[in-house]
Amino acid sequence: MKSSKKRSRAVVTVVACILAVCLVAALVLFSLVNSKDRPARLTIQYTVSAVALNNALNAQVDVISGDYAPTGKLSLTMVSDPAVIAITEQEIDGVVREICASPNDVPGYDKDQYIDPAILANVKGGSYAYCDADGNYYRSGFGLNY
Repeated sequence: MKSSKKRSRAVVTVVACILAVCLVAALVLFSLVNSKDRPARLTIQYTVSAVALNNALNAQVDVISGDYAPTGKLSLTMVSDPAVIAITEQEIDGVVREICASPNDVPGYDKDQYIDPAILANVKGGSYAYCDADGNYYRSGFGLNY
């Protein structure tokens, strides 16, 4: 079982290397073709070190071979409306300060309890976080697992 898994991983690695070489070749050709107003010279705008290329290939091979389960999670909360993050100026003790409608901007805390209910009443879904037609709230950490 292990030898077939190693063999399939080797095949995936070879395919990934071939794809990487094709990508670099395409970049070189694109660079040469698009150098009309410049002397014909090789100009590649994105350089890739051997270590970075190896790490990228290994990551792709791990996903393709099933050794790693990719995830697609939001790293932030998508706001439902500009009103929930609006900034207004208020005079406090003789000093004009900018006050945000959502003062608690710490990830992981329920922002809805800190926002004026009158603002939330006018927002679709009644929440700081965006809500789609299916009822999904796009809060930090929302996403897919494989």
